Amino acid sequence: FKEINIVTSGIDRSIRIWSYNTSNSDIIKLEICETTYDEVLALALHASGNYFVASFNSKVRFYNI
Repeated sequence: FKEINIVTSGIDRSIRIWSYNTSNSDIIKLEICETTYDEVLALALHASGNYFVASFNSKVRFYNI
C-alpha cells in the first residue's frame, strides 16, 4: 500500500495535513491541523509528499511533514 499526503488550507487560517491510504481508499485521516496568524495565500506540495511550502502576505514558510 502507499500513503499519500494531502495539504489543504481554509478561510479559518488553518493548514491541514491529511493522509490517504491507497489500500483502503475509503479512509482519509486528518493528521495535523495548525492555525496560522496570517491568511494562507497558496500551498505547494513536493512530489515526494514529504514537504510543502505555504505563502502568506509577508512571508513564505517551508514545512517538513
